[in-house]
Amino acid sequence: MTNATSDAGLSAARALARAGYDVSSADVVAMPYGVKSRFISAHHVLANGTADAYAASLLDVVDRIRPEVLLPLGAQSTLGSAALGERLSAMTALNVPDREAIAVANDKSASMASLDALGIPCAQVHLYADAVTALSGDPALTLVVKPRANVGAARGVRYVRTPGELDDAIAACRATYGEELIQEFVPGGPETMKTVVLLYSRDSRLVAAFTTTKKRQWPTTGGLTVVGRSTRDEAIVELVRPFFEHWKWKGPAEVEIKRDARTGVHKVIEINPRFPAYFRFADRCGLDLATIAVRLALKEDVAPLDYPAYRVGVTYVNPGLLMKSAGWHVRRTGMAEVPRIITEFGAGFQCAVDMLRDPLPLLGRTLGDLKRRSGSAKN
Repeated sequence: MTNATSDAGLSAARALARAGYDVSSADVVAMPYGVKSRFISAHHVLANGTADAYAASLLDVVDRIRPEVLLPLGAQSTLGSAALGERLSAMTALNVPDREAIAVANDKSASMASLDALGIPCAQVHLYADAVTALSGDPALTLVVKPRANVGAARGVRYVRTPGELDDAIAACRATYGEELIQEFVPGGPETMKTVVLLYSRDSRLVAAFTTTKKRQWPTTGGLTVVGRSTRDEAIVELVRPFFEHWKWKGPAEVEIKRDARTGVHKVIEINPRFPAYFRFADRCGLDLATIAVRLALKEDVAPLDYPAYRVGVTYVNPGLLMKSAGWHVRRTGMAEVPRIITEFGAGFQCAVDMLRDPLPLLGRTLGDLKRRSGSAKN
């Protein structure tokens, strides 16, 4: 299992250990003093230079330990696994999208074009010249500039209102993340943001779906789920299914959707060809995606789950991000938001309790952060 030091990895490790699996992990992060999850038997550190170096080190680890299953959780490991699909499949069981399918999903421009061709509403993509003309002609218009490839956590996303801001955002994106995408800004608050997590079998059958709505996000303009709620929203599952059926999808995917506050139309914002960071949320609701994913990789006969195969109306909270959100609001608006934040933390308190069931990685991450800050201060 990859991404073992992330919250998604820690949640997956616990679920797999609970199901009786022996879990080895791999990540680019080496915890201080050899700290690791109590649900993981061995941890391996992967190269974190280039995509090729990462893929080569992942291949080397799999070749050395020969696990029954490789379960990639993050974008880097999922993309690397798809690129090395034939070689990895000779060593272990694997359930990831085909190269062509994952290439389209990982390229926001290509995925929006595919969605549009299939008649699925999505945020409009703008060419540079058209964006300049539109911004010049409408001072109230906002456009979004983001990395064309999937980098996650809203990194590199900027909102622009003038041609000058557009040029600055493009230059910043290219300097750090590569080629940019210019996209329509779909208006609406956090409550208009919805997500769909899908899990497909190796023969492209939809086995499980999980839907949520965001109540709070970080950054506040859009990004990671800080507070969310599990929903029964079959309409958005059916909205995006034609894309995955067209590309004969395998493995996991997450889709971000926003309800346009102007029209009420649900529009796909982006497709992420991987499991989401809020992996713990599904498990908290009773949907064990990690174990299902492993069983699918092993070609076990897993019948499609009746939707929704989880508890609806459960609140999820990411405590660390909620603290950041609280600080942001206090600095800008005073204490007015604090009562709501306290209520949200109380509703999702069990998520924090779940994290504390495996405390050593949290301690390790804290020590690692302190060590890095100390090193930066000395420099």
